[in-house]
Amino acid sequence: CKSLGLIPYPKFSLFDELIICEFFKKIFELIKSRFKQLVSYGFWGVCTTGVNVLAYALLRLDKTFSVAASTAIAWVVAVLFAFFTNRIFVFHSDKRGFAAVFKEMAMFFAMRLFSGLVDVGLMWFLMLGNPPVMPESAAKIFTNIVVIVMNYFLSIFIVFAKKTSKNEENIEETENITDLEK
Repeated sequence: CKSLGLIPYPKFSLFDELIICEFFKKIFELIKSRFKQLVSYGFWGVCTTGVNVLAYALLRLDKTFSVAASTAIAWVVAVLFAFFTNRIFVFHSDKRGFAAVFKEMAMFFAMRLFSGLVDVGLMWFLMLGNPPVMPESAAKIFTNIVVIVMNYFLSIFIVFAKKTSKNEENIEETENITDLEK
Protein backbone atom coordinates (compact mmCIF):
# COMPACT_ATOMS: atom_id res chain seq x y z
CA CYS A 1 0.00 0.00 0.00
CA LYS A 2 2.85 2.38 0.77
CA SER A 3 4.15 2.03 -2.77
CA LEU A 4 0.74 3.02 -4.12
CA GLY A 5 0.79 6.20 -2.08
CA LEU A 6 -2.49 5.33 -0.36
CA ILE A 7 -1.05 5.75 3.12
CA PRO A 8 1.39 8.46 4.15
CA TYR A 9 4.19 6.39 5.73
CA PRO A 10 5.16 8.56 8.72
CA LYS A 11 1.59 8.79 10.07
CA PHE A 12 1.06 5.03 10.55
CA SER A 13 2.96 2.27 12.25
CA LEU A 14 3.91 -0.78 10.20
CA PHE A 15 1.15 -2.72 12.00
CA ASP A 16 -1.48 -0.11 11.10
CA GLU A 17 -0.26 -0.03 7.52
CA LEU A 18 -0.54 -3.82 7.20
CA ILE A 19 -4.09 -3.79 8.60
CA ILE A 20 -5.17 -0.98 6.26
CA CYS A 21 -3.51 -2.71 3.29
CA GLU A 22 -5.39 -5.92 4.11
CA PHE A 23 -8.62 -3.93 4.38
CA PHE A 24 -8.12 -2.41 0.91
CA LYS A 25 -7.17 -5.80 -0.51
CA LYS A 26 -10.38 -7.32 0.89
CA ILE A 27 -12.47 -4.47 -0.52
CA PHE A 28 -10.79 -4.88 -3.92
CA GLU A 29 -11.36 -8.67 -3.86
CA LEU A 30 -15.02 -8.17 -2.94
CA ILE A 31 -15.52 -5.70 -5.80
CA LYS A 32 -13.65 -7.98 -8.21
CA SER A 33 -15.68 -11.04 -7.18
CA ARG A 34 -18.94 -9.12 -7.48
CA PHE A 35 -18.07 -7.18 -10.66
CA LYS A 36 -20.08 -9.37 -13.02
CA GLN A 37 -23.03 -9.22 -10.63
CA LEU A 38 -22.74 -5.44 -10.31
CA VAL A 39 -22.67 -4.99 -14.10
CA SER A 40 -25.69 -7.28 -14.45
CA TYR A 41 -27.49 -5.40 -11.65
CA GLY A 42 -26.80 -2.10 -13.40
CA PHE A 43 -27.93 -3.39 -16.80
CA TRP A 44 -31.21 -4.81 -15.47
CA GLY A 45 -31.71 -1.68 -13.37
CA VAL A 46 -31.58 0.46 -16.51
CA CYS A 47 -33.99 -1.96 -18.20
CA THR A 48 -36.32 -1.71 -15.18
CA THR A 49 -36.30 2.07 -15.48
CA GLY A 50 -37.23 1.67 -19.15
CA VAL A 51 -40.09 -0.68 -18.24
CA ASN A 52 -41.33 1.84 -15.68
CA VAL A 53 -41.27 4.74 -18.15
CA LEU A 54 -42.83 2.67 -20.95
CA ALA A 55 -45.61 1.32 -18.71
CA TYR A 56 -46.35 4.86 -17.48
CA ALA A 57 -46.41 6.25 -21.04
CA LEU A 58 -48.74 3.49 -22.26
CA LEU A 59 -51.10 4.02 -19.33
CA ARG A 60 -51.19 7.77 -19.98
CA LEU A 61 -51.70 7.49 -23.76
CA ASP A 62 -55.45 7.95 -23.76
CA LYS A 63 -55.60 9.63 -20.31
CA THR A 64 -57.79 6.80 -18.93
CA PHE A 65 -55.59 6.56 -15.84
CA SER A 66 -54.60 9.50 -13.65
CA VAL A 67 -50.97 10.46 -13.16
CA ALA A 68 -50.99 8.89 -9.68
CA ALA A 69 -52.65 5.66 -10.85
CA SER A 70 -50.32 5.40 -13.84
CA THR A 71 -47.30 5.96 -11.60
CA ALA A 72 -48.46 3.32 -9.11
CA ILE A 73 -49.24 0.72 -11.78
CA ALA A 74 -45.96 1.42 -13.60
CA TRP A 75 -44.09 1.00 -10.30
CA VAL A 76 -45.72 -2.40 -9.68
CA VAL A 77 -44.94 -3.55 -13.24
CA ALA A 78 -41.33 -2.33 -12.93
CA VAL A 79 -40.82 -4.00 -9.53
CA LEU A 80 -42.22 -7.28 -10.91
CA PHE A 81 -39.84 -7.01 -13.85
CA ALA A 82 -36.96 -6.19 -11.48
CA PHE A 83 -37.83 -9.14 -9.23
CA PHE A 84 -37.71 -11.71 -12.01
CA THR A 85 -34.61 -10.29 -13.72
CA ASN A 86 -32.77 -9.96 -10.39
CA ARG A 87 -33.89 -13.44 -9.35
CA ILE A 88 -32.81 -15.12 -12.59
CA PHE A 89 -29.94 -13.08 -14.06
CA VAL A 90 -28.34 -11.16 -11.18
CA PHE A 91 -28.57 -13.19 -7.97
CA HIS A 92 -29.29 -16.62 -9.51
CA SER A 93 -31.78 -17.64 -6.85
CA ASP A 94 -31.98 -21.36 -6.27
CA LYS A 95 -35.29 -21.27 -4.43
CA ARG A 96 -37.96 -23.50 -5.99
CA GLY A 97 -41.63 -24.06 -5.32
CA PHE A 98 -44.50 -21.63 -5.15
CA ALA A 99 -44.17 -20.87 -1.42
CA ALA A 100 -40.43 -20.19 -1.59
CA VAL A 101 -40.67 -17.97 -4.70
CA PHE A 102 -43.72 -16.12 -3.34
CA LYS A 103 -41.88 -15.48 -0.06
CA GLU A 104 -38.92 -14.11 -2.05
CA MET A 105 -41.23 -11.90 -4.11
CA ALA A 106 -43.06 -10.59 -1.05
CA MET A 107 -39.72 -9.77 0.59
CA PHE A 108 -38.51 -8.06 -2.60
CA PHE A 109 -41.64 -5.88 -2.74
CA ALA A 110 -41.33 -5.10 0.99
CA MET A 111 -37.70 -4.05 0.57
CA ARG A 112 -38.58 -1.87 -2.45
CA LEU A 113 -41.39 -0.23 -0.47
CA PHE A 114 -38.92 0.38 2.35
CA SER A 115 -36.33 1.91 0.00
CA GLY A 116 -39.09 4.05 -1.54
CA LEU A 117 -39.87 5.40 1.92
CA VAL A 118 -36.17 6.07 2.48
CA ASP A 119 -36.12 7.96 -0.84
CA VAL A 120 -39.08 10.11 0.21
CA GLY A 121 -37.65 10.64 3.70
CA LEU A 122 -34.23 11.64 2.42
CA MET A 123 -35.73 14.05 -0.10
CA TRP A 124 -37.88 15.60 2.62
CA PHE A 125 -34.85 15.95 4.91
CA LEU A 126 -32.58 17.38 2.20
CA MET A 127 -35.23 19.90 1.07
CA LEU A 128 -36.02 20.93 4.65
CA GLY A 129 -34.87 24.39 5.58
CA ASN A 130 -34.38 27.62 3.77
CA PRO A 131 -32.17 27.28 1.82
CA PRO A 132 -32.35 23.50 1.39
CA VAL A 133 -29.33 21.33 2.24
CA MET A 134 -28.56 20.96 -1.49
CA PRO A 135 -30.21 21.81 -4.80
CA GLU A 136 -33.27 19.67 -5.58
CA SER A 137 -31.79 17.91 -8.62
CA ALA A 138 -28.58 17.08 -6.71
CA ALA A 139 -30.67 15.80 -3.80
CA LYS A 140 -32.67 13.54 -6.13
CA ILE A 141 -29.50 12.14 -7.70
CA PHE A 142 -28.01 11.58 -4.23
CA THR A 143 -31.13 9.83 -2.89
CA ASN A 144 -31.28 7.63 -6.01
CA ILE A 145 -27.68 6.55 -5.46
CA VAL A 146 -28.47 5.74 -1.82
CA VAL A 147 -31.57 3.75 -2.86
CA ILE A 148 -29.75 1.82 -5.61
CA VAL A 149 -26.94 0.82 -3.24
CA MET A 150 -29.44 -0.01 -0.49
CA ASN A 151 -31.56 -2.14 -2.84
CA TYR A 152 -28.47 -4.04 -3.97
CA PHE A 153 -27.41 -4.90 -0.43
CA LEU A 154 -30.97 -5.68 0.71
CA SER A 155 -31.24 -8.06 -2.25
CA ILE A 156 -27.94 -9.78 -1.46
CA PHE A 157 -28.35 -10.12 2.28
CA ILE A 158 -32.11 -10.44 2.74
CA VAL A 159 -34.17 -11.20 -0.36
CA PHE A 160 -31.85 -13.52 -2.31
CA ALA A 161 -29.63 -14.60 0.58
CA LYS A 162 -28.18 -18.06 0.17
CA LYS A 163 -29.12 -20.75 2.69
CA THR A 164 -27.08 -20.47 5.84
CA SER A 165 -28.09 -23.56 7.75
CA LYS A 166 -29.28 -27.12 7.32
CA ASN A 167 -32.44 -26.16 9.26
CA GLU A 168 -33.42 -23.60 6.58
CA GLU A 169 -32.99 -26.28 3.90
CA ASN A 170 -35.28 -28.63 5.83
CA ILE A 171 -37.93 -25.93 6.27
CA GLU A 172 -37.82 -25.08 2.56
CA GLU A 173 -38.05 -28.76 1.56
CA THR A 174 -41.09 -29.15 3.81
CA GLU A 175 -42.73 -26.10 2.19
CA ASN A 176 -42.03 -27.47 -1.30
CA ILE A 177 -43.46 -30.88 -0.39
CA THR A 178 -46.57 -29.13 0.98
CA ASP A 179 -46.87 -27.22 -2.33
CA LEU A 180 -46.72 -30.46 -4.30
CA GLU A 181 -49.42 -32.07 -2.13
CA LYS A 182 -51.87 -29.25 -2.83
